[in-house]
Parts: sequence; structure tokens; C-alpha cells
Amino acid sequence: MKRNKLKKNSITTLILAFFLASIFSCSEDDVAAENQELITTKGEANSTSSDENQSEVGSIESLLLIDADTDEVLFPLGESSLMNLSTLPLNLTIQAITSGNIGSVVFEIKTSGYTKVENEAPYALFGDESGDLTGGIIPYAGDGHADKALFVTPYSEKDGQGVAGKTFRIPLNILDEVGSIDSLLLIDTDTDEVVFTLGGANKGSAILSHLSLTTRSPNYTIQAITSGNIGSVVFEMKTSGYTQVENEAPYALFGEESGDLTGGIFPLGQEDLFVTPYSQKNGEGIAGVPLRISLQVFGEVGSIESLLLIDADTDEVLFPLGEYSVSFTRMYLSKLPPNLNLTIKAITSGEVGSVVFKIKATGYTQVENEAPYALFGEESGDLTGGIIPSAVDGHADGSLFVIPYSGKNGKGIAGAPFSLPLTIFDLLVQSE
Repeated sequence: MKRNKLKKNSITTLILAFFLASIFSCSEDDVAAENQELITTKGEANSTSSDENQSEVGSIESLLLIDADTDEVLFPLGESSLMNLSTLPLNLTIQAITSGNIGSVVFEIKTSGYTKVENEAPYALFGDESGDLTGGIIPYAGDGHADKALFVTPYSEKDGQGVAGKTFRIPLNILDEVGSIDSLLLIDTDTDEVVFTLGGANKGSAILSHLSLTTRSPNYTIQAITSGNIGSVVFEMKTSGYTQVENEAPYALFGEESGDLTGGIFPLGQEDLFVTPYSQKNGEGIAGVPLRISLQVFGEVGSIESLLLIDADTDEVLFPLGEYSVSFTRMYLSKLPPNLNLTIKAITSGEVGSVVFKIKATGYTQVENEAPYALFGEESGDLTGGIIPSAVDGHADGSLFVIPYSGKNGKGIAGAPFSLPLTIFDLLVQSE
């Protein structure tokens, strides 16, 4: 009896174990299936959430090229649009046309680093003032950049914040052509007569031209003759620092008034003039090949006719210097009474802007801009006296040099110097 009961209990135990194993096996499969269902559902939920976020922001429908001066739409911009700046107005902008919810629009030209954030319509590349579009020069990348494009992105919130909408991208197919300077003409502005041609582009950039002009003839100018697309022409004199920007023809060194050329005074001496064409106004855009001419401008300058030794107290002419031999002059000076208040006066002829007295051995210099031109100057025409130095021992050049100049303050063209050896004053008795 005990054995039969034991056998029956064993069979019951086996059946129960098999049943429990079946239950646990089904539970693991169900859990795996449930987990897979949860993952799928979560993915679908994330996808739905992303689509819902995208739907929160509007879109860029189109981009328009605008003449900012007139607000005229020139044409819509697309993948194949070509902007030829030589045929377009100067003040351009690009306006974004949007639909839906727009918090802000961001314009980016990544290769040039330009960014503009617009929080209110109209959304434009250079912004606006009270709805009036602002124009500018559309920046574009130079050669060598892989992506010369404008990116325009809508956002759901201000200042480029929130959810970003789909970016509208257009390549910046910009053509900027510039013409050339074909020649330069020297013009007499009183008669509009062409005096002569200074140089042409076909002769190269280093053209040497010499102008012989008088300081009393200011009515000359230089006109640039151009070809092709010219937005502006810039005249530059490097030495004097003079610059003239011309936005309309005729392009001339000193400008014009209603097409009538204006004359001016050329700086005397050596000067390099550079004339450069640009594709846009005010010397902006692409620069063409500059035409360079080297001008040697000579003005008329008078001469030193003679030097007079003067008693500064009485303004009496004592003796002309330089007209006689050194020995004779020294003998004469030795006979003068002592302690005279002396000066040396330069007598000039012709056009003289200034006279410079120099004693190189002692470093003494006196610049005289008005007659009478005297070694120690003057006060209201009354000559100032002083001690005339003699030659300094050990110096190779113990001389007085008197030089006329065409301009004031020893500027302009220098005339022939009048030199006087200071040894003639060695025997002159003067008080210290």
C-alpha cells in the first residue's frame, strides 16, 4: 500500500512540474512580444512628435531679388538664377516670402560669415527700417569655396530660437564684370581741348609721362577713357595722398559739374597716379586693372639774380656779393666799419614762391615766403640784422646757398642755387 501511494504521488509531481514549466515558458514569450510592441509604439510616438514639431513652424515659400531703392521685385531666385551685378541696381536685397507660423527668419552666407536674423516681416537680407527695405552689396564667396550659397531658415520663435523649419538654399550665382581704362587724356578745362594722351592700357602699366605746367595755370585735368562695365573710377596720387572717386562719366581727376570738367593744380615734382576701374559705385565691387602713370610736373620758378650786403639799421645797400672776385670782395669787406648790423638780401626775378637760405656747415636755415627775402628775415618789411658766420674750419663746404622754390615753405620745384663762399667774411670785423 505504501509503495502504490508513493508511485501515485510521483506521477502527480511530474504532471505539476510540467504544467508549471509550460506556464513560465508562455510568460517569457508574452513578455518579449509585449516589449517589442512597446518599442514599436514608442518609435511611432517619437516620429509623430517630430512631425508635430515640424508642423509648429511655417516655411519659406520663395526668395525675391529686390531693388531696395524702389522696392521693385526684379525676379525670383532659384537654383539656376544668375545675378549679373553689372546690369543690376546698386542697392539690392533678398526678401523671404513665408507661410504659416513664423517666429523669425535667419539668413546665412556661410562662406563669407554673413548672418542676419529677422524677427518681423518683411524678412530681408539687409533688414528694413519701418518696413522700408535696406539695400546693400550682396556678399558672395570667392573662388575656392565649395558652397557659395545663401541659406534661409524659418524658426518657430524669435531670434532664431525654437523649432527650425526646412532651410531654403539657393546658390549665389553672381557675375560681377568690370571694364578697363583704355587711356588717359590731359585736358585744358578752359577750352575742353585734349592737350595730349598720357598713356594707354595697351602700352602696359608703367608709362612715364612728363608734364611741363606752370604754377599759374591750374586749369588742367586728366580724364579716363573707359570701355566695358564701369561702376566707378578711382584716381589716386600716392605721394600727395590725393584721392578722387568718380561714379559717372566723364571720369576726371578733379571731377566735373554737370559734365563740365573741373580744373585743378597738379602737385609739383614726382608723382605716381593710379587710375583704377571698379564694377560698382564708390570704388566697390571688383577692381579692374589699374593704369599707372608717373608724372614729373615742372612748375615755372624764378631765379636768384644777385645777393646784396645790407646795413639792417639803415637798409642801405653796402655791396653786391658774388659779382666780384673773392679777393676783391674780402678787401672791400675788411674796410667796413666794425659792429655793423648786417644781413644779406636776395634779389629775384620770375615766379618765386619762397627762398631758402642754407649754411650747410653750421646747419643754419632760413625760409622766406615773402619779399624781401633776407638771411635773417624781416618784420613788416624791416630787415633784421645779425652776425654773418664765416667758414667753419674742418668743413668741406663753408658756403651760403640761396635757393628759389616755386611753392611756399621751400616746396615745389627748386630753381638754380646761388652759392657764396663764406671765406669772404673772414676779415669782416664784427662784434660778438
